[in-house]
Amino acid sequence: MNSKKITLLVWGFASLSAGLILFVSFVGGFKKNPGFYLPITIVYIVLGGLLAIRNPKNAIGWIFLISIFLLVSNEVMVWYTKLGLEVNPGSLPAADVVAAVMGLFEYLGYGLLLIFPFLLFPNGQLISRRWRPVLWFAGAAFVFLGIDIFHPGPLSAFPDWENPL
Repeated sequence: MNSKKITLLVWGFASLSAGLILFVSFVGGFKKNPGFYLPITIVYIVLGGLLAIRNPKNAIGWIFLISIFLLVSNEVMVWYTKLGLEVNPGSLPAADVVAAVMGLFEYLGYGLLLIFPFLLFPNGQLISRRWRPVLWFAGAAFVFLGIDIFHPGPLSAFPDWENPL
């Protein structure tokens, strides 16, 4: 991929994440303190974008961009499900499905952000081959967390609703 396509991809991805942040901030969807999370999210978007443009082969910039996108998408899903399941039940289509899937986005976003940059710092590659089992173990843990969205019974975030998956 040439540098123009990479730049377009990175800033398109960053713009999409920033737009979702503004949307969530506008509708008051942050479940935690927006005064703390909003600046950190913007810093990760800019830092990830700059790293991905300067050195596209370094995985850390891409990890920052993808993890922030997943976390901000999770916040949009939280807002959507609260509106569709608690505020006006049945008003939004598939709000229960979104509620079942939103935990996966949060697990993947935090996992990417908190584990993989430390394993791949500073050049986007493992320090040595001996770290591969740690990387594979972290990847397998995310797969098992992803399988958890199919558990039967009530949803963890909305216990009054059954998991439709």
